Amino acid sequence: MTTLQQMLAASESGDVSLVRSLLDEGAAVDAADHEGATPLQTAAANGREEIARLLLMRGAALDRANAYGWSALMQAARAGHHPVVALLLQHKADADRRNLLGASALALAARGGHVSVVRLLLDAGADPDPCGAACEFTALVAAATHGADPVARLLLDRGGGDAAHRMLSTGASALMAAAQNGHMTTCQLLVERGCDANATDVCERTALDLARERHCKEVQGYLERKTTHRPKKDKKDTKPDIIDSAKAGDLKTVVRILDNDPLQVNCVDKDGATALMFAAMLGKQDIVELLVQRGADVNKQDKVSHWTALMQAVYHG
Repeated sequence: MTTLQQMLAASESGDVSLVRSLLDEGAAVDAADHEGATPLQTAAANGREEIARLLLMRGAALDRANAYGWSALMQAARAGHHPVVALLLQHKADADRRNLLGASALALAARGGHVSVVRLLLDAGADPDPCGAACEFTALVAAATHGADPVARLLLDRGGGDAAHRMLSTGASALMAAAQNGHMTTCQLLVERGCDANATDVCERTALDLARERHCKEVQGYLERKTTHRPKKDKKDTKPDIIDSAKAGDLKTVVRILDNDPLQVNCVDKDGATALMFAAMLGKQDIVELLVQRGADVNKQDKVSHWTALMQAVYHG
């Protein structure tokens, strides 16, 4: 086992003596593996406060991120390791830093329902409602997605949860996130706090539509009483569009379009989004496979949030 492997293993298991010994022997405090993981990130992810403290004393880079943009603070916040989060914040860790998917430590803590960590980050000045291209994952959206009601309530009570916020790439709101995952009490909380049940995403779906698609009967019944807007499809006889067809899950039309014009595979809408991105977001696996086979650019990013199709698929499950 190499010195780096020993350092990472000891940081994970909590072997303070071994970490200290390796450092005394000249091990690099910020050595990283092939994914950019450092001993500090590893210690933080596993709640090893004493090791994290030792590494910081020896000069570990506080905000260094791995290959996916995760810092030690994000790792600790995701797992709800309150003492480690407190330690890192005491050393002035960047609470608003974001990983490659646009998630901050606050959003990651909210996702896990870690109320005490969310409170700690808010007290440290973490921004719950960021603006700009990388603001997909607000803390409130993350909490709503996973039905973390205590966190959502704390954010709203502290004035840090914008119920009207919409994700740039999809137009989805916190209410939509809660609805499509069947979180009834979260939906009630958000509607009571002003989240618009009539808002639509980029596919012209309301929270009610999403609940219906996912067969969330209880949520559907509740939102039936709160939703007055019912988007209607434009029935005009127009030329089939590959992006609209991908949104609708219409495989036959997508095939017909590509057979007639193969270059349509990478066409974009006004926001730079492709048919592949929408198919990935909506879980249309058959269309995703077809588009990839026909040469769709899997690494293309939209112009608004710079997300790829893979990022859409990961976020939307």
